[in-house]
Amino acid sequence: MLDDRPGLSPQQSDFNPAWVASGFTFTTAVAIGQGYFHLGQDVSGAWKAQLVFMSVTDLKGHQEAGPEQGLYEGHTRAWIDVHRERRERIEQDPYVVI
Repeated sequence: MLDDRPGLSPQQSDFNPAWVASGFTFTTAVAIGQGYFHLGQDVSGAWKAQLVFMSVTDLKGHQEAGPEQGLYEGHTRAWIDVHRERRERIEQDPYVVI
């Protein structure tokens, strides 16, 4: 689906004034993503992709949960305090050492 956000809607390409460029979003069976393309006409007049950039932004079923809401350890606490304590605990006994 073409992207209509500012700067991503269909427009003349900066690479070649005869080309058209636009952003798009896509969904597959396993992923959600976005991309950007540049189209140009070949000698017969057919539109061909000159550049295509695509990136996956989320894997279905594995999207980021974001900050937790509600109760922590049986009482309401500020998320920043819970997050700080969790980081400190992980730093003391890391899962991975690089």
